[in-house]
Amino acid sequence: MPLAEVWQITAVVWGVYAALSMPIIYLFKDSYEKLRQGYGGAVNKYIDQLCKDALGLLQRIINLAKDIGRGVPWRELIEDEEFCELYDELSDHISEAREIKEYYNRAIDIAEDLAEKLVGFLTLVTAMVYCVLVALTLGSVPALYAPLLWLLVYTISVSVFLRYIDLLEYLNLKRWIKECLKKARVL
Repeated sequence: MPLAEVWQITAVVWGVYAALSMPIIYLFKDSYEKLRQGYGGAVNKYIDQLCKDALGLLQRIINLAKDIGRGVPWRELIEDEEFCELYDELSDHISEAREIKEYYNRAIDIAEDLAEKLVGFLTLVTAMVYCVLVALTLGSVPALYAPLLWLLVYTISVSVFLRYIDLLEYLNLKRWIKECLKKARVL
């Protein structure tokens, strides 16, 4: 009779797997495209605007250097308050453009395989639970139970932690990008 029980366990465990994996696939399968379509144009528009502003600041710095630089030592020019403010503003624009591009690319990288990672994790957990349940049903050697259960707990713990970190990082990056674009009135 254990074979009938194994088939029942198979049907239940893999049925639960299918019931859980389909919503995950549905929710995250297009996260890459959704992110790209939802924020890609706005991110590029914002970066373009920052670069245009940076070029304008650079032109103002050049003009200031030309105006002040005639007959004034370069050291005094660099110490000039207006020059320093323009330079700091230029640095901020360039840093902000790099930062949003870096965060956007990181979110895209995570989103590309988020669904696969989550379903892969679910597959691993389901396979481990299935193996333990089948071993218990078939009455395997009791010494085998402890290592299988420890392996199950360890694998699930590590996988949960890694997938949770990926999911949190993706959601935080997406939220940060959205807030940054709203603050800049691009989105």
